[in-house]
Amino acid sequence: MKILVCISTAEHAAKVVEFGCRLATESAAQVLLLHVKPNPWKHCKGYLEDVERKQIDEDLSCLPDDLEQFVAEPRRAMEDEGVAVNAVVIESDDPVDCILLLAEEEEVDLIVVGAAGRHFFMERLFQPSVAARLLKRSKRPVLVVPY
Repeated sequence: MKILVCISTAEHAAKVVEFGCRLATESAAQVLLLHVKPNPWKHCKGYLEDVERKQIDEDLSCLPDDLEQFVAEPRRAMEDEGVAVNAVVIESDDPVDCILLLAEEEEVDLIVVGAAGRHFFMERLFQPSVAARLLKRSKRPVLVVPY
């Protein structure tokens, strides 16, 4: 069995990782830990000149890759529990497309994702959450862990 555990923010990752780890331990499953890194230019197309984008890209490349560290900590926690885990960070404009594509490529049996349920009605009206969109589009089982 293979489980895809999707983490978004550091503050919410712990609960999703803990749940994914428990499932993997009980079912002797492999885990693929995924963080989808947003494309930094998705929301500012047409607003910045190419020169400004190049400068910002250069500045960002000088920073340490905190995202790798962000995925490394949950990975270590899972490995300490005896779970076979691979961690992946992928940059994408749409996390749902990325998750579904990876789930298909890796032939995962279950997708585990977190969601906050506080403003579910408003999210459904105006901007559905990643979890809601995954539930609607996935052909594979999706387990939503509340934060």
